Amino acid sequence: MGERLTDHAILVERARTLARPLGDALGARDDALTLAALVVRVGASTYAVPLAEVVEILPAGRIAPLPGASSPVVGVVAWRGRVLAVRALHASVGGATDARPVVVVGDARTPLALVVDAVDEIRPLGAVAATDNESTDASTAPTIGVTPDAIAVLDVPALRRQVAAADES
Repeated sequence: MGERLTDHAILVERARTLARPLGDALGARDDALTLAALVVRVGASTYAVPLAEVVEILPAGRIAPLPGASSPVVGVVAWRGRVLAVRALHASVGGATDARPVVVVGDARTPLALVVDAVDEIRPLGAVAATDNESTDASTAPTIGVTPDAIAVLDVPALRRQVAAADES
């Protein structure tokens, strides 16, 4: 019976550790935000997508063209029995998109599919200097900050709001 209590205590400690905010778990300071992220490239830009916002990465070759689609929509992709519009992170994305991977972000109920040129790596970003940089311009991706090595951290909730506003108009 004493062993069961030990097992229970271990499970409780694990639950507490997993329930802490990511910044606390990684030792973030008050003036910075620490994230683990998927690093992607789009044109000359490098973005970090917080892992908590990544649902799935689809391999290249899955995007079907959508004739008559206006920017930032570059095509569609079949995903888990649904058809998702694939969007570019910024207006400079053009040309053939069928040979590019797609990162699905958000959540499974309201996913957002983003075309990227390359998926580089998953890594902790260390300290991210937070900025108040929510863009309303559909030609640029909103960010929450930048890393010391100049990687813009994508603000997925702001991007979803931007897409929702554009879809309504």
